[in-house]
Amino acid sequence: MKTSNKLLLGTGICIVLGIFSFAFMMRGAYQKALAAPVLSERVSIDLKPIKYLNLDFEGSLHFVHGDMYAIEILRDYKDSLSLNYQGDTLILDAKKLGWIIFTSPQVPILKSYSTDNDDVQTEREYNDEEDDIYNLRISVDSVMTGSFIANIQETFSVNFNKCTLDKVEIKNKEISSYTFDQSKIKQLNLKLPLYSELHFDYSQIQSKNVILGDSCEVFFKGKQSYSSFLR
Repeated sequence: MKTSNKLLLGTGICIVLGIFSFAFMMRGAYQKALAAPVLSERVSIDLKPIKYLNLDFEGSLHFVHGDMYAIEILRDYKDSLSLNYQGDTLILDAKKLGWIIFTSPQVPILKSYSTDNDDVQTEREYNDEEDDIYNLRISVDSVMTGSFIANIQETFSVNFNKCTLDKVEIKNKEISSYTFDQSKIKQLNLKLPLYSELHFDYSQIQSKNVILGDSCEVFFKGKQSYSSFLR
């Protein structure tokens, strides 16, 4: 074989081997990337079992059912959270967080307050962004046991989504909005302040004690909602 042919053959073999080596190297890097944990923008913090929650907070608060007590927050705001326990009460100072997921076997009895409460609105402002009138936005998702009991000292909205609860009892003095979406409530105790809203969407209320303030509005979706509220 001529020397030139040998060189061409050797070069070809080197190119082929290089391609296969690069492919294996890239495959290894890809598998390593899949195996490496991705740094989540959220962080979960385990909590002790509690009965009461004292919360200094404005923003979105989500209650979900879980076997353990924990909160999930944005990782960048972890240093802004203050946790203290007093017996079976958790004191949670979360003014700067804006967003919390609270997981627990049962929803704790909630006391919510805000240090900026002096400026709360006393009448509804109609605009394109109605959520702006609520300092606190609560959702309770798929909780199938226990009760929701709260004393809230600011404007708020609360949405019960696909829940089955023994009791819902909320005390507050500021504008509020309540939504029961595909939920079953055995006992509902509410006293709605001025300009508040109450929504029943395909939900059942077994027994109720509801007092409506001036200029409150009640909305129904589904025959079950309407008939159970009238009883």
